[in-house]
Amino acid sequence: MSFFNRLSFFIVGILLGICILIFSLTFREKSIVFNYFPNSRIKNHLIENQIFFSKKSLCKIDCHNLDTMFLDSYIRDSYINFKKSQIRGYDTKFYHLKNKNGYLMFEMSSDSIKLVDIYLNLDASLNDEISSTIQNSCDVCN
Repeated sequence: MSFFNRLSFFIVGILLGICILIFSLTFREKSIVFNYFPNSRIKNHLIENQIFFSKKSLCKIDCHNLDTMFLDSYIRDSYINFKKSQIRGYDTKFYHLKNKNGYLMFEMSSDSIKLVDIYLNLDASLNDEISSTIQNSCDVCN
């Protein structure tokens, strides 16, 4: 087989592979997400699963007039402080998600995720709607 025949088969194979790849990736219902780093994997796991609330976190949410819908945006905009988190050697893992507005503490076991505590930096505003409704302190929850 001559060089040009091998080259033509190679080019046809490459074009066929590219066409199959384009059709398989453009007609997907859900986009492909690459979460290789631990920070991205944990945040994606928190967003996709159901989060339960502890009594303390519900009290702070009620006290500060927060909406529970802010959690997804807060989780996306924050980073996980692995130095404060308790993850190695524990059955129940505690993750601290930190942002300029404060932090959230999550408890993750093998079957559930629970928001344990919320700390808000009252000097910084979460957004315009929430900052107008934040009270100065919540003595009931502590």
